[in-house]
Formats: sequence, C-alpha cells, structure tokens
Amino acid sequence: MIGRRRSFVKKIFYDFCKVKNACKSHTFAIIYSVSYIELQTMASLKSHLAEVTTSNLVNISEHSLVFSSIFSFWKDLSPAQNNFLSQSVRQEFYSAGTLIHRADSGCKGIMSIISGRLRVFCVSEEGREVTLYRVEKGDVCILSASCLMDSLIFDVLIEACDDTEVCLIPSAALHKIEEENPLVSLYIYKNATEKFSEVLWTIQQVLFMKIDKRLAQFLYDESIRQKSTLLLLTHEDVAKQIGSVREVVTKTLKYLAEEGIVSLGRGKIEITSKEKLLALAE
Repeated sequence: MIGRRRSFVKKIFYDFCKVKNACKSHTFAIIYSVSYIELQTMASLKSHLAEVTTSNLVNISEHSLVFSSIFSFWKDLSPAQNNFLSQSVRQEFYSAGTLIHRADSGCKGIMSIISGRLRVFCVSEEGREVTLYRVEKGDVCILSASCLMDSLIFDVLIEACDDTEVCLIPSAALHKIEEENPLVSLYIYKNATEKFSEVLWTIQQVLFMKIDKRLAQFLYDESIRQKSTLLLLTHEDVAKQIGSVREVVTKTLKYLAEEGIVSLGRGKIEITSKEKLLALAE
C-alpha cells in the first residue's frame, strides 16, 4: 500500500515537473517572441524616422529653391529662419469675386499668385470703387500684409478677379522673422513703395485723364491680356476697373460704338477696330 502511494506521489511530482518545464519553455518562447517583435518594431521605427527626416530635408531644400525664386529675401535667411518659414507657408484658393482682404478683417500676409488674378481697390464714402492696380500670375501682393508696415496707413480692399490660387506667408510668421532679419523688412517696404508708384499713376489717370481715353486704354490692355477682341465684361465691371460709375461707362461705350470702335451686347464688349481704339488710347 505504501509502495503504491510512493509511486503515485512520484508520478504526480514527475508530471508537475514536466508542466513546470513546459511553462518555462513557453514563457521563454513568449519573452523571446515579444523581444523579437519589439526589436523589429524599433528597427522599423528608426528606419521610418530616418526616411521622414531625409524626406523633410529634401522638401525643405526643394521649397527653398522655389521660394527664393519668388521672394528675393529668401536667400538672406538663416537655416533656422528658412526652415520656420518653409513650414509656415501654405497654399490657399479663392473663388472669383471673393473679398480676400479688408482693413477691419485682420492681416493675411504676403501672397504670391500661382494662378488667377487679384484686384486691389479702395471705396469712397459714396460707394464708388477705384481699382488701384491688379496683381497678375507670378506677382507678389504686398498690401495684404499692410499690418507689418507701421509707418504706412493705407486701407485697401483685395478681391479675386478670377478663381485664384496663392502661396501665402502668414503675417504672424513673417513678423517673427522680420524682427530677427532687417532684410525682410527692407523687402516689404521696397515692394510697398513700388506699388504706391502704381497707385499714384492710377490716381493721376482718374483725376486728369478723360474718361474716353481711360476706357480705351483699359479695353486695349484687357484685349491683350485675354488674347481676344471679345471681352466678357459688364458695364459695372468696367466701371470698377477704371474708377468710374456705370452710367458714365455706358454713355462712353455708346459713343465708342457709334464711332465703330466697339460693338455692345449683353455682358460683353467686342472690339471691332483695334486701330481706332489704340489711336484713342494714345
């Protein structure tokens, strides 16, 4: 009887040892598997981080080449400033007719036109609009960052003439770099001065040039820009562009039509004699 009990106890002990060894084996296998997975994950993460870092460096380098061709101050930035502005720049899209900037709606920043066209204008107390100048594809709109020019108080409005895509450096980011790098301020004021020359020319046109000549110049320039003698413009559109009112534009266009220079239709103006139009514009 005692011998049987001893055999039974030995069997239980033997089975217990087998289970224990098996558990140890499985535990080691699990630990090894987990460690292997962790190592693989860490290696994968390191590889991914290296790719991202390399990609970011390449992107920053590519962006720098693009931005330096648009903004002349870019080549004078330090590597840290270059990196900061490259990450701050963004692209924005505006539908035709969208009011992008006004004095009481904050300060957007500097915009480079990728496609489309902007109109910079002011409005009188009576509601009369005067187009100061237009910003074409490839140009830079500087007055959208007017808040960065403390010594210049000049309230203007900016709208998209067509569907327009821009590359925008936000004013907050630009202000930070402007405080560190005086060449950025120099760029802003230099460009603003050039634009004010255009503004003064426009004011001279409005004050001293006869309406028929202003209208002829606008139609001729617009036909060159659109590469067509058929201009899809309303009389109101023309009035806004040349700083007049619709009634005066309508009267002047009728005179040009009687002279055989243009023909009029609903929402369109067709130039029938470019020679006569050019002679009037000059």
